[in-house]
Amino acid sequence: MKKAILELGGNINRLDTALDLAKKSPNALIIISSESDPKECLQKLKAAGIAKERFILDYNAWDTVTNFVKTLPIIKNEEIDELYVVTDLFHIQRSRIICESVYFNTGVKTYYIPHGTDDHKESIWYDMFRSIFWRFTGYLWYEPNVKNARMSQIEADGRLAKELLQNYEL
Repeated sequence: MKKAILELGGNINRLDTALDLAKKSPNALIIISSESDPKECLQKLKAAGIAKERFILDYNAWDTVTNFVKTLPIIKNEEIDELYVVTDLFHIQRSRIICESVYFNTGVKTYYIPHGTDDHKESIWYDMFRSIFWRFTGYLWYEPNVKNARMSQIEADGRLAKELLQNYEL
C-alpha cells in the first residue's frame, strides 16, 4: 500500500497535524496544497526532519475544490492507494464530499484527519455541485473573482517555494 498525506492549505497550523501523522507513517508522501507562507512551511518540514524527496509543495489551488482537482494527477502519478486528508475539523464534511466526488472510482481509499475545533460550519452544496460537475464533464466551474483575488499570491508563494527548495537540505 502506498500512502500519502494531503494537507489542505489555508491554515499553516494544519501542517503540524500532518507532520504528527507523518511521524506515524514514515513512508507516506506528504502533499501540501497551496499552503501560505512557504518559508514557514519549509521551516516546519525541516524541523520535523522531513527529507525533500518525501514531500511535494503544490501551489496550484485557490480553493478546496481545486485542492483536490489539482492534486489528483499527483495522486495518480505516485500510484497512491491510501490518502489521509488533513484539514480543520469544521472543514472535514465539505472536504470529504469534494474529495469523494473528485477521486470517485480512482481506487484511492481516503481518511480524514481533523485539526483544531469545530468552530463554524460551511456551506457545502455549491462546492459539491462544482466537484461532481468537474468529475463528469472535466470542466472546472469556479468564481473568477475568487481565483483572481487569490492566484497572484499563490503564484508568488509557489515561486518563493521553488527558490527556497533549491537550498533545502536536512
